[in-house]
Amino acid sequence: MIRDLATSRNLSDGQPTLLAALPPLTIGLMLFTLALAGVPWGELVFGGRSGFSLRHFSVLYAVPAALALAVVGVAGWAVRSGLPRWGYTWLYSALVMISMALTVMGDDRPALISPVVDVFIALCLLGALAVVAWIAARRSVVDALVAGIGFAAAFVLVSFSAVAVPPFRRVDLALLALPAGLAFSLLLFCVLRSGTRMRWVAALLTAALGAGLMSLYVLAVAGPWAGTGALFATRVVQIAAIGLLVPPMMAGWFQRRQFQVLD
Repeated sequence: MIRDLATSRNLSDGQPTLLAALPPLTIGLMLFTLALAGVPWGELVFGGRSGFSLRHFSVLYAVPAALALAVVGVAGWAVRSGLPRWGYTWLYSALVMISMALTVMGDDRPALISPVVDVFIALCLLGALAVVAWIAARRSVVDALVAGIGFAAAFVLVSFSAVAVPPFRRVDLALLALPAGLAFSLLLFCVLRSGTRMRWVAALLTAALGAGLMSLYVLAVAGPWAGTGALFATRVVQIAAIGLLVPPMMAGWFQRRQFQVLD
């Protein structure tokens, strides 16, 4: 079944470019509204810590909740449609959101459910990420770049938004998730509409933007958390880079293998 998905040529051409590029902007808007919802009216501070708390009740929470459900819903639609090119970014965004939500739920606990079940869930999520990369790489380099940028954008945006939570409470910086999401979406649009050279430039700019956001995260996390914040940011950049580069590298390997068979 997976091989059939990977070799379905009718899914690789003429895809809705805008739909494929929307997930980073959607994630950015979700994180933007989530950060605002956690701050009581009039307590947002620019250049310092705000009184952010997820326990603060606000009707604004309905907006990020609706956006998260929309991402998961479109991702499910993409899977049901055979995972066309526009579906990689939505599915990766949904998987990243689910992974981060489970991580937050399991914070300060020995285990979310049980050690065995937690490991099983983690392996399932990692397996799903790998399968999407494999399918995209089997189809084309463009598909692989779209998938790679989609993962890197979602992972960096969600990770960077942690700058808003206690004890950092830099809600002003977390609001940058919206313009950053727009930038990632524009880079995806360039990959889908531009030539080969611009596609690789877009991939490079994606890595640079992700590294820039996490560098800002490190600057914001001061005091006793500085070392932990720097380590977290480094790991985020490394994982994002792996997720960005592995699909196109696999695609190149598949292409070379195909040419060798034809020869």
